[in-house]
Amino acid sequence: GYLEFEHSYLYDMYDFKGTPYYPIEVCKDAGCRVYLTYILDDMGDQYNGPFTIEIEGITKTSFYDLNRLTLPNREKGFLDIPKGTAEFVVHNPHNNGGTRPLALWVVLNSAPSLDTIAVFEAANGGAIATTARNVVLMSVSPFTATATMTGKYAVTIKPSPFDMLGNAECEYVLKMDDAISPSFSQSFSSPIISFGFDSAISMQLNTDLSFPVDRAINASGYLSGPGYIGCADKALVFRNENYVTGTASFNETFNVKGQTRRHISFYGDLNTDDTAPIMLYDMDTDGEPLRILGNQNDNTSTWEYEMDTSSFSIHWDSLFWCNETFMIRYDVGGPVGPPGTKATKSPIEVTTTSASLRS
Repeated sequence: GYLEFEHSYLYDMYDFKGTPYYPIEVCKDAGCRVYLTYILDDMGDQYNGPFTIEIEGITKTSFYDLNRLTLPNREKGFLDIPKGTAEFVVHNPHNNGGTRPLALWVVLNSAPSLDTIAVFEAANGGAIATTARNVVLMSVSPFTATATMTGKYAVTIKPSPFDMLGNAECEYVLKMDDAISPSFSQSFSSPIISFGFDSAISMQLNTDLSFPVDRAINASGYLSGPGYIGCADKALVFRNENYVTGTASFNETFNVKGQTRRHISFYGDLNTDDTAPIMLYDMDTDGEPLRILGNQNDNTSTWEYEMDTSSFSIHWDSLFWCNETFMIRYDVGGPVGPPGTKATKSPIEVTTTSASLRS
């Protein structure tokens, strides 16, 4: 089912699969913007391109055209649904036929700060220059974003729509300011990544569809299961065949490597059980890995840990990743001395959610 946020709605390929006419009835009071992303290849165009959006039986656009719609400043274009429109309909001409990975994002015109956002397609690559306070990247393929900021800044990055940037119940994956670094590079496997700056600054942004599993320990970062959204209802996962290695399974190892021992602080947002624990390895030792698991039902979905190491790896093997997810942030501290400091672990309290899943 679709994902509902404070002022927007996110639909995936399965919402439209096998459904000739799918009505969306959320835009009447304020009107809305409709953004779309799918993979720009022959298969994407063959399956998703012929879809249309209709209002009262009149075709307004095709998915082929909407996916390619780009503004002169390289921002992603959108379909404007006027206020008073009772519903618009997504028409799947394949009837019971399949779809390819896609993300349809409906943003209400009543969303606060809507005029401060700039939405870009991550798959387009190249250099993007923007001074927008809120920047959104969309992609149904895992990707890497590299950004360089000019001047003083503070930024919060979340794997959820921009209307959740101010909501503490949706996790952030990275927080930075000019005191830490003038730039960063981070890989993502969520369909919408939102950057919230404390003020308008000048940013140069480059994106590409790489997703390295080997990363350097010289900067803080995060790792997550595919389709991670990060709001407090841990059942919220974006479903996407492009994230998985089989029909449903996910099996990946991330290595974070360096030469100097550093103090690493971990924070985990978890929805996994003992059938699919996350395994944390200290690569400086031959010791057994730490098994990490937790879920919202028994109030164990948040986790903290500390480690002194030059390299670590995180492995997750899940047969049913749509029902499970995780995110682990790691903050990299300064160099530390020889081994001898004992790692510590402390649970913290779980919050409640304002996002919900509709079917």
